[in-house]
Amino acid sequence: RNFALDDPEVEEMFRIEMRSAFQEDVDIISAQQANIDHERPWVDIQVDGPGLTLRRMLRENIAGERASG
Repeated sequence: RNFALDDPEVEEMFRIEMRSAFQEDVDIISAQQANIDHERPWVDIQVDGPGLTLRRMLRENIAGERASG
C-alpha cells in the first residue's frame, strides 16, 4: 500500500485482512489436494478455468498414451 504507512491501526487491519484472504486460499488448496490424493473429481471454483482445462487436456493426453502404449 502507499498510504498510512506509519499508522499502526491501518497496518494491523491490513495484516488481519491479508492473513484471512491467504487462509481462504490455503483451505481451498488443501481441499483440492485431498481430492487429488483420493482421486476424486476437482471442484470447479470458476476462477480456475484455465487450470482445469490444462489438467483435463493432460488427463486426456496421458490416457491416450496409455491406450496406445
